[in-house]
Amino acid sequence: MQCIYENFMFPPDQSFSIQSEILEEQPYNVLKSHKYFEIALLENYCGKHFIGDNILEFEGTQLLLLGSYLPHCWQIDRELDPTVQPQSISVHFSPDFLGQQLLEKPEAKPLNELLSKASKGISFSGPTIPIAKKMMQKMLLSEGMARTGLMLQLLDILAQSGTKQALSSSYLNMIDNAHEGPKISKVYDYIFQNFENNISLPVVADILSMTSASFCRFFKRETGQTLIDFIKEVRISHATKLLLEGKYNISETSFRCGYNNHSNFNKQFKELIGLSPVKFQKHYELKYKKINTQNPSAVLRETATSVRPNRTNIIGIVVPTLDRSFFSSVVQGIETVLNENGYNVLLYQSKESFDKEVTGIKTLIKSGVDGIISSVALQTSNYDHFTDLKRHNIPLLLFDRIVQEICVPSVRIDDYKGGFSATEHLIRQGCKHIVHISTDQNVPIFKERLRGYKAALKQYNLPVKEALIFYGVPSLTLGSECIQHLMEKNIPFDGVFALEDYTGLGVLKKLKEYQINVPDQVKVIGFANEAFGAHAATALSTIDQQTLKMGEAAARLFLKLLKEEHYYRAAPEEIILDTILIARDSSQLLNVPADGQLLCI
Repeated sequence: MQCIYENFMFPPDQSFSIQSEILEEQPYNVLKSHKYFEIALLENYCGKHFIGDNILEFEGTQLLLLGSYLPHCWQIDRELDPTVQPQSISVHFSPDFLGQQLLEKPEAKPLNELLSKASKGISFSGPTIPIAKKMMQKMLLSEGMARTGLMLQLLDILAQSGTKQALSSSYLNMIDNAHEGPKISKVYDYIFQNFENNISLPVVADILSMTSASFCRFFKRETGQTLIDFIKEVRISHATKLLLEGKYNISETSFRCGYNNHSNFNKQFKELIGLSPVKFQKHYELKYKKINTQNPSAVLRETATSVRPNRTNIIGIVVPTLDRSFFSSVVQGIETVLNENGYNVLLYQSKESFDKEVTGIKTLIKSGVDGIISSVALQTSNYDHFTDLKRHNIPLLLFDRIVQEICVPSVRIDDYKGGFSATEHLIRQGCKHIVHISTDQNVPIFKERLRGYKAALKQYNLPVKEALIFYGVPSLTLGSECIQHLMEKNIPFDGVFALEDYTGLGVLKKLKEYQINVPDQVKVIGFANEAFGAHAATALSTIDQQTLKMGEAAARLFLKLLKEEHYYRAAPEEIILDTILIARDSSQLLNVPADGQLLCI
C-alpha cells in the first residue's frame, strides 16, 4: 500500500480547518501523509483503519488524534452492516496555530505531552467521545474567534482525557523524509492527471530535473516500489472503480485506464486484484447494480426507487463547501429551524464536484432522508440527478445557486440587484472604468451578478467594455491574475467588482504588491460578506447575502411544503431575499474627487 503526501492550504481567514463528510466505500485504499496534525471523529464506522504499523478492524464510533506525517487511511466495509452510514468530522491544524509562545506557557504542558504522543497516533474512548463530538459539531457552525475558542477547548478535552491509547507500536511516520514530500507529490500529481495516456520515464524524471536512472533510484527509495508498478496500481485502481460503477464495458474500461492492449489489461488486473475483470464484475454485481449508461444519475434512479423508507425526520443537506463562512452560516440557519421542529440533518460536501454531488445525493437517499436541501456545485452542468429526485417525488429545495430548469422550490437572493448595487456604489464613488471579475462556469447566480454590473453601467451612461470583464474560477488566484493581466496590458481601471470575497481579497493583495493605493487609486468591492473581509488590512466592501435568514427561510419553506399533500406544485414557490451593501475602507474615500481617479499605468 503506497503512501501519498498531501499538500493543502487553509483559507486566508483560518489558521486551521474543520470539515464534515460522509465516507464512501472503497475496495482498497492509499495511505495519506501530511504535515498537519489531525483530529478525526469517525461515526458508524465499519471496517479497518491503517495508522502507522497498526491495522485494526473496527465497528462503531472512533475518536483519533494523528501526528504530523503519520501515514493513515480508513477502509470502509459496509458488508458488516448494510444499514450503517459512515460519517466523519476532521480537524487539521499545526501545533503552533496560535503562535509558538502559547506552547511555551506552563499551562500548555499537558497539550505538549499530548502532541508528542500523537506521533504514534492516539485513540480515545468512553465519555471523551461524546464530549469531543459535541465540541466539533459546534465548531462546524462557528467562525472566527468563536471557532478558535472551541478549538482550544477541544484540545484541552483531549489533553485531560484519561482514556488515551497509543495506536502504532513504533515511531513509524514520514518525518525523516518530509523534505522529499513535495517532490513525490509532483510525481503523483503528474501520474494521476496522465495515467490514461502513455507515460514516458524521461518525461516523469524531468519533472524533478533528474536523469532516468537517478529518478528510478529515488522513486524506489522513497516509495518502496518502481514507477511502473505504481502506474499499474493507479490504472487498475481506476479500472475497478469504473467496473463497479458500470459506466463502461471491460474493453472501454481498459482503454480509459491507459491500456491499448486488452490482454495486457486482463493480465495486470488479475495480478493485482486476484480475479479477471469478468469475474470481478460478476463477484460484485449483486452489490453494485450494473447500469449500462454513461449518465451517473442512473445509479441515483435505481437507488431512489428501491430505498424509500418511512419518515425518519432526517433532512439531507448538500453544500459545495464548508470552508466558506457563507455556506456554514446558511447551514446553521437551516439546522436551527429543523432542530426546533424535531428534525436532524445529514450534511454532505460536494467540494464543487459534479461527481461528488451525484454521490452525495445517492448516499443521502440510501440513508433514508425525508428530503434534500442543496446548493449546486460549480462543476455541475448536467442536472439529471436533481430532476430524478423530482420524478420520484423526493422533496428537493435549492438555495443560493438556483437552476430554473429543475423547477423546484427555492430560496435565493436577488443576485441581479446585488451586482447592480455593487457597481452603482463604485460609480457613485467616482469610478468610471470598472472591472468585473466573473466566472466562465455555468452558475446562474454569477451570470446574474454580471448582468447587474452591465445594467448599472448602462444606466449611468458608461460603456460596457469586454476588456474589463475577466473570467475564471473564483479564488484568491483569480483576483491576483486579473490585476496582473490588467497591469501587463496597460488597461486603465479605477474600480474592481469581484464576484465573491476571496477573489476580492486576491485583488487587494495584488494591488498592494503593485503599490497601488486602495481606495485612492482603485476601489474594490466583493460579494458574500465573508468573515475575513472586515478584518483585512484594508477592510473589504461587500454585498451581504443575509445567510442566516436564507437558511431559516429555506428550512421553513421546506417544512411547510412537506406538510402539504403534494410537495411539488405546477409553479414551485420561490423566496427572493434582498441584498445589503456594506461599504468599507476598500471603496470609500474621505474626500472623493469630483471626477474620481483613474489608474492608467
